[in-house]
Amino acid sequence: LAIKVTYLKMNFVKSIDNLPLEIILMIFKKLRHRDLKSAMLVSKKWKDLIEDPAMWKHFIAKAVFPEQIGRLLNVPRLCLMKSLKVEHNKEMLEVQGVDEEEFKPQFKVLLVSRVEDEHVNEIQKSEISELDLSTSDMIKVDPNTLGDFLNNMKKLKLFSTIFTCEQLEDLFRKMSEYTNLEKLEIHLKNLDSTKALDEPELIGDGLNKIRTLDI
Repeated sequence: LAIKVTYLKMNFVKSIDNLPLEIILMIFKKLRHRDLKSAMLVSKKWKDLIEDPAMWKHFIAKAVFPEQIGRLLNVPRLCLMKSLKVEHNKEMLEVQGVDEEEFKPQFKVLLVSRVEDEHVNEIQKSEISELDLSTSDMIKVDPNTLGDFLNNMKKLKLFSTIFTCEQLEDLFRKMSEYTNLEKLEIHLKNLDSTKALDEPELIGDGLNKIRTLDI
């Protein structure tokens, strides 16, 4: 009888679903996010548990183009995601002449995907606090909005990010007054923009407010 009872107990714990919920969640939290994606396919119960935004708080998504930001941040399980990388998108298209005659010269069209106000608004509505805008073209964003937006981040990476002179002036002015930034990695592609600032001392005043700085 004792052997039979022991056998039944062993059988009972063989299924992970019979473990306490707290233990199951602890196991899931140890998994990599790519493994969680596979685990979600096992059952509806697992899917419901893994869809918990707390599981994806530290998920680092692949870099997205500006037009993909809204779709990514509107995924329910990613609503608490903290980190985001935006990728610059350029595409060269060759367009044949209208009459498409043989040997007719082709026109080359450069399509540039820029960050705009609507993309900034999408990020502002999220929990993103660590942002990588390296190589991104920001010139379409309102300077006042951009200055507030970037200074509200905790970590910011701006390697070869393209700004206008007006945007940079507003960014560093607000940074010199008050910023939430704890870490800033910055390398400006267009140095002429910084040289044209009316108050170049704003750059030093702003950067002095940052705890961890990588130039």
